[in-house]
Amino acid sequence: MSTAVFTFMCVRGRTALAWLGLGLMVLVTAIWSSTTGQGAMYGVSLTVINAGPVLMSTFFAYTIRPQARVIYELREQSTQRIASASASAAVLEERDAQLDRLDLLARPLLERVASGIPLTTAERQECELLEAQLRDSLRAPVLQQTDVIDAVHAARNRGIEVVLLDDHGMDGANPAVRDRIHSSIVRELTAITRGKVTIRILPPRRTAMATMLVDAEDVRRIEFDHNGVQLVRQGDRGELGTPSMSVDPTTDSAVDPE
Repeated sequence: MSTAVFTFMCVRGRTALAWLGLGLMVLVTAIWSSTTGQGAMYGVSLTVINAGPVLMSTFFAYTIRPQARVIYELREQSTQRIASASASAAVLEERDAQLDRLDLLARPLLERVASGIPLTTAERQECELLEAQLRDSLRAPVLQQTDVIDAVHAARNRGIEVVLLDDHGMDGANPAVRDRIHSSIVRELTAITRGKVTIRILPPRRTAMATMLVDAEDVRRIEFDHNGVQLVRQGDRGELGTPSMSVDPTTDSAVDPE
């Protein structure tokens, strides 16, 4: 049993301790045989044969283990190269997608500008709307959903100033929560006829996930918690924040707090 232990110790790289154990075992056996009148060499002969397996495992430890370590290092390097190649491919794919999107959105107007023909008032307005949409794609990527983009474009087309900001508090949110917030944003933008709207996704670990400041006939601050439920705070410019009421996202009706 002890020989098996010493062998596994060599395989695991504890060669010196294995030979120390074997030497102590030979010494103890020699002392035992000497005290029983059988002679020290008798005890040595009983245990020295265990040196064979330990010697073979020592040879394995000094020849095979370094090669195994090299194999593991090569495999780790290969894994890192694959991960790096995958990340590079993802970056290139995203870049191509953004270029295709930019080409689709901006090429017609750029060709129109390059023609040298003066732009009409409607075309100038369309250029301004496109510039704002491209800016939104950089400043608020989490809000780049088709329904939100269309609602923002329609609101700006009605003369409403819309500002979108993303501080990444919604990056890891549940898809259902995202859809709930997007639907509320679309609903609010559709109902507004004038003024200014600032929509901001707050930084992580804030009490609220997103806010929507509506500056129209009055000032309303709409907060969305981490479940996508919104809290409407109404007031004038001097005392924004009172009173407040929660909004049921299923019925779109306001509920006064008890």
